[in-house]
Amino acid sequence: MASPTRNFKRPSGAWGRLKSISTDPLDAVGLPSKGDTKLLDPKAQEMYFTNIVARYTKFCGRAGTSENLDKAFALLSLNESAPKGSGPGAGSGTTTPSNASPADKNVSPTSARSGTNTTPSPPKKKNNNNNNNDPEVLNKELSVILMALRKLREALVATSRIDAFAQHAYLFSIRASILVQHYESYQPALLHLLHRIHLLHPLPPPDLHECVGYLVLDLACRQQNIGAAYAAKIQYKYSDRRVELILKALAHENWYAFWRLRQAVNGYQTRLLQPAEQELRLHALKCLGRTYFTVEKPYLERSTDMSWEELTRGGLQVGWVLEGDKVVIRRPKAR
Repeated sequence: MASPTRNFKRPSGAWGRLKSISTDPLDAVGLPSKGDTKLLDPKAQEMYFTNIVARYTKFCGRAGTSENLDKAFALLSLNESAPKGSGPGAGSGTTTPSNASPADKNVSPTSARSGTNTTPSPPKKKNNNNNNNDPEVLNKELSVILMALRKLREALVATSRIDAFAQHAYLFSIRASILVQHYESYQPALLHLLHRIHLLHPLPPPDLHECVGYLVLDLACRQQNIGAAYAAKIQYKYSDRRVELILKALAHENWYAFWRLRQAVNGYQTRLLQPAEQELRLHALKCLGRTYFTVEKPYLERSTDMSWEELTRGGLQVGWVLEGDKVVIRRPKAR
């Protein structure tokens, strides 16, 4: 009689339990402030920054179009929700002005080591119909990048690194944080770059001019401190005709001049102007309300740079009435 054979179930993967878990290289590193020491080595910092730049370039490619990229940046702006884990840090890269988008050149992953400009730059428009351009996916990806930049900034501060690499890393971080309007990242990074790194390792004149311009606009628009903006302008002997006109428009609450100048500055400066935009638009609406009983709808939309739906359903909620193609602001009192 044949002995019964036992059917042993073979493991699907004999060594599956021993396989290394694939981890995100940006998430594999912790915050130096929490005790992680992986980024305390200068070579590790440079390699990590190379991974960040490569990841940002890939992120821009996944966005596909400038519209999707703007949506991703808007999702992380403080107007909607702050990026998780990318709070106060030490952090930032050099800007190529662009009127159509936040920047107009692709980033080279190795440009930081070679000493060239490393600018967070969205790519040219292209069609991409896959799911990679979903705003939520892009939002998560950008959050990882911002968190990685915070880790790098903390490592640079912990190692007291002050050299050309630190300048490029900080500049890159500042630009990326400005695009998402995350002042908790770009403001301390900007101050550290100007007040600490620049004093010991002077920035090249173009980079210094760029950073001081960001500081002046942030003081004037977000912090609403025009006096401090002029003080910083004098301290660094900063001269820029457009920024000077912007300060003048803010001081005089001149919405029309501000609107025209907003169309002429680059993408990074446009982001810095946005906190003041709503205040000046509200002032313009008050002027219209005190001056006119009725206005044409197209004229109102051109004057405020907003559609009628945005004026009535957004945060402004003017409360005016649309009758045909005319907007009734107020009615004359009956005698």
